[in-house]
Amino acid sequence: MKLLSKGLLALALLSQPLWAQEEEAAWKLRLRTLVPTASVASAAAPQIGTNFANAFMAYALAESKSLQAQQRISPYLEWLKDYPEIREVHGQREPAWIRGEAEQVALITLALIELDRLQPEARRREQIAQFAQGLALLRHADTRSYPFGAHTSFDGARVDNPPYAPILDRTGNVESKAPGALWRPECSYQVKALASASDYLEIGRAHV
Repeated sequence: MKLLSKGLLALALLSQPLWAQEEEAAWKLRLRTLVPTASVASAAAPQIGTNFANAFMAYALAESKSLQAQQRISPYLEWLKDYPEIREVHGQREPAWIRGEAEQVALITLALIELDRLQPEARRREQIAQFAQGLALLRHADTRSYPFGAHTSFDGARVDNPPYAPILDRTGNVESKAPGALWRPECSYQVKALASASDYLEIGRAHV
């Protein structure tokens, strides 16, 4: 199962800047106060949905070796029903099972890897591979112009996220979002997920 070319893997293995790592650590520290303890877990069931907060919480829980992460991950596994369908979005071919949410899928991929370390399952490794394949398909080949090789979707339908590169009207007001603008340049979980999936599945395949 070939997830990444050597070129993509080399790009994925680039380390995050120190300040991005510090930002991620701060997020995780904040989330620790939100994770219910074992004694109150049953009384404080998490709100299940597909949004950045839930995806990040899934990763934080899985990394802390909590099986509660599976509850957060489950809604995303429904997306894999669209695998391996490819759709056209603004003239670009995109994997339907990513649903324009590359950043959330990256966090879920990282969470799945951590869960599989706790409880190895062939089906879970297949899910990791499928999500990683979708993320790899979203990489823009041109690294010299916008969006500079980012793994991002051209789906601009999400109105809840601020535009990274807004299109302004003549008066300077935001008119719309530029295609491919929905990504966080300061902390690329997509790159981290691709590198982690490639590394982990090289080990995991021996146990399938």
